Amino acid sequence: MKMIYILIITFVISCSNFNDMKDTISKANVGIDEELLQVEMVKKFVLGSDTVKFKFHESTKSKIFYISLHDDENTAVGAIESQLDCNFNGRFVELNHSGERLVKFKLGGENYIFDPNRIFTPTGVKASLEKYSKYNADAAKIVESFGAFIVDSLLKEAEMVVAIHNNGNNGYSILDYKKGGVYQADAADVFINEDADVDNFLYVTEKHFFDVFKNNNFNVILQNNSKVTDDGSLSVYCGLNNKKYINIEAQDGELVTNIEMIKFTNKILSDSIATN
Repeated sequence: MKMIYILIITFVISCSNFNDMKDTISKANVGIDEELLQVEMVKKFVLGSDTVKFKFHESTKSKIFYISLHDDENTAVGAIESQLDCNFNGRFVELNHSGERLVKFKLGGENYIFDPNRIFTPTGVKASLEKYSKYNADAAKIVESFGAFIVDSLLKEAEMVVAIHNNGNNGYSILDYKKGGVYQADAADVFINEDADVDNFLYVTEKHFFDVFKNNNFNVILQNNSKVTDDGSLSVYCGLNNKKYINIEAQDGELVTNIEMIKFTNKILSDSIATN
């Protein structure tokens, strides 16, 4: 089955030549924000009878890629958009589809539903389709191609992947990874700041970043890359493929805390990962 994706990519500019390029970019119908000095491009993937859009924001050719995969996690998106200016070392990829967490598409008259953060391994794709709709080999191929498009195209130039997510109050939290927690086996190490909200934490695949966050009193989890459950998530994919990964997990509605977590993460990453 032939997969189709559409890339609407035109101009990428830096702050230094922003004014010179404004007229050209405007004529090309690419979104620009003069206050934030950033370019917004749209990349599309045809998913069965539907199309998923990705907004791609950048103001610098950074190797640090921030990504939002759930279209209902608006606090995280608002937090990172507030930071997108010439002093921010990072690009931002945002999935846009229906405003909902799950992605739905139609194939051969049948509806299929999956979690877009559970599609980066064949095991994850199968489990996600079975959980939210039903498994079909042709549908699975499309979803697998969608996941490959994200990592091989959207994140191709990433040296560091930073996922941004929101959770609900007293639901999914860092407590799930401590001894006796439901995800205990997935964690190689856990640090909990007793004075911090357990809903706000970092999830990393490398010990170096675990130590940095721990030493600065952030709640943080180190993924056990050799034993983590294969749920098809981006963290599992990065752990298996030796790609640097951080998840900034913050409670929905806590915008200030979300911004603080992003700013600190960007600072430590900028110290170790240079721009082009």
